[in-house]
Amino acid sequence: MIKTDGDAERAGRTGPAIEWEIGTAYDFFLSLWVLHQPAMFNVRAAWTAGMRARLPSDARDTLAKAQDAIIVPIHWIHALDPPKNVETVLWTLGRTPAAERMHALMCGPQERGSRLDELLTGIAERGRWTDRERRDVAALLDEAKGPAKRPKNERVQNLLEICADASGFGDAYLAALRAYQEVFFAEEEQRISYRRRVLHGKIDILRAELVRRLKAQREAGGDVISASDVDRLIGILASDLRGVSNVDVAGDEGDESAED
Repeated sequence: MIKTDGDAERAGRTGPAIEWEIGTAYDFFLSLWVLHQPAMFNVRAAWTAGMRARLPSDARDTLAKAQDAIIVPIHWIHALDPPKNVETVLWTLGRTPAAERMHALMCGPQERGSRLDELLTGIAERGRWTDRERRDVAALLDEAKGPAKRPKNERVQNLLEICADASGFGDAYLAALRAYQEVFFAEEEQRISYRRRVLHGKIDILRAELVRRLKAQREAGGDVISASDVDRLIGILASDLRGVSNVDVAGDEGDESAED
């Protein structure tokens, strides 16, 4: 998230500031993108096909179709109340009227009121589309993707069908997300949450150790931060997150242990 100059000034800073926002709600939608576009992420197609095969057929078809309308609704996730996890995603969508769910996920502030938004909203209200509207939607998608990448007819058809049956597809999509959460992502979310807790625990240990060391060095009249402190900090920050850290930040100087 990039804050504006006004936000920065109110916080006592000058210029824009960047703040990182973390939540498994982002991972949830990103994982769906990876499962449906494995080549973009250098993931084996056979593995993603196996993951999708674990879903009921109706949920699998719904999630695949929804990829033509939604990838990662960053604007929508950012507006969620904390904690921004999958439970909050499903709860919020459940409280959103079915006919409004897809539009809320598809259209961010920048898309609201655009020609494409007007076309899709009109199709949703009438429950059908005209040949002219189909051509206009295809042309606008072409424009958004660039002239060298024309959208596939299937993508246009799926987008039109989703909007024409906004209420029905909104219900089907929520049910499919719940199925995906139960079949696959609940386990993944626990793994992600565990690694983040371990990482934050390491950070807390590091903070406490640095405070203790700085206090002792200051009282002894030595350097506040030594070269070895810098080297150890670099090692911690550069460590592979899959192992969290191979540096024991609470250990004695030169005592490092590798985690399994």
